[in-house]
Amino acid sequence: MEETYITFETSKLALEKGFNGYQYSSFYANYYNCDGSVGNSLWQHLENKSPRYVTQSLLQKWLREKHNLIVSIIPRFFTTVFYEYRILGIEVEVNSYDSYEDALENGLKCALENIKNLNTDAE
Repeated sequence: MEETYITFETSKLALEKGFNGYQYSSFYANYYNCDGSVGNSLWQHLENKSPRYVTQSLLQKWLREKHNLIVSIIPRFFTTVFYEYRILGIEVEVNSYDSYEDALENGLKCALENIKNLNTDAE
């Protein structure tokens, strides 16, 4: 069983919202850039377009602990199984996805997009 990594697009959005994987996880303490130099930030990681090592579960945990945004996935059973995401405290449009991972990826993106709105509403 393998972890599912977030997409490059989600990585960029997470970075814009303040997520910095190497500060949040010791996994990012050192890694090698494409040119062989040692890097130590998600920003360098994204700028060099080297492989991303941010898992969906790590970003989900950061959203929960830092922003109190709980992204949950709900399976639906009809003639086939499909999945929907919900974000505690945020009204979202319901979409169906063929896999748990696709639903979670889209839920994480939606939660990230709502961080600014939540901060603006609180002011």
